[in-house]
Amino acid sequence: MADKEKSELESGKIGLGTLLEVGLVIANSTKNKPSQPDGTGGGWTLDVKKLSWGLVGIVAQQVISGFTRRQKLKTLNKDLTAGLITEEDYKAGRRADSSPQKKSRFGLGLLIGAATGGVSYLLAMTPEERSQFFKRLEKATGGLTGIFNDLQGKPYSEDYEPK
Repeated sequence: MADKEKSELESGKIGLGTLLEVGLVIANSTKNKPSQPDGTGGGWTLDVKKLSWGLVGIVAQQVISGFTRRQKLKTLNKDLTAGLITEEDYKAGRRADSSPQKKSRFGLGLLIGAATGGVSYLLAMTPEERSQFFKRLEKATGGLTGIFNDLQGKPYSEDYEPK
């Protein structure tokens, strides 16, 4: 009976949304197989690189959600043992109004996640794609610098001579 009364927070099951995400990653990883010069071949194949990155992303998402679920459950258990919430509040996942909350580290986590994702993205590129990416980045930076210099009334380059 106690197992049936487990809250959704405690269950930690893989839901339909996660299964749909896995299906979409697999569908997005398919590509046309090139046909041979003699006309044989064709059909579909999996891009292993896309598939692996997509599945790694889903696994990371599940690990992070499991960690947050466990932290919330720990806080709810503390509130319940302290008598701040009732059993019904616990089952519904409601925290006490007076429950002390830790300072959020969302900004730091976002910064670390963005940096890790950016490095992973660059490492997954081929050297040609990486050089094109940096050329485009340099061109965009130069354009933005020119716009900001124009707004400040500065010349676009150091060798600019007004007429």
